[in-house]
Amino acid sequence: MFSGQRMMTSYIRIGGWRLSRRAAGKKWWQVHPRLPSKVDEYEELLDTNPIWTRRTKGVGFMSLDDMLDLGVTGPMIRAAA
Repeated sequence: MFSGQRMMTSYIRIGGWRLSRRAAGKKWWQVHPRLPSKVDEYEELLDTNPIWTRRTKGVGFMSLDDMLDLGVTGPMIRAAA
């Protein structure tokens, strides 16, 4: 409802995303009460998935000194500080 090919082709067109926003909002209010009870299940699915763990473990770390050297700003530098 919130992403996918529809967003790529229609988002820049006048009324593209706006026309489906009401339907997406209704769907969100149906789904969101169930999310807290499923968090543990989702976490277990990701933590035990070998493809997910190989792609996400040990990546994305950068030291504060490296960030300063590269001129990183915003949320990334605040997270490192």
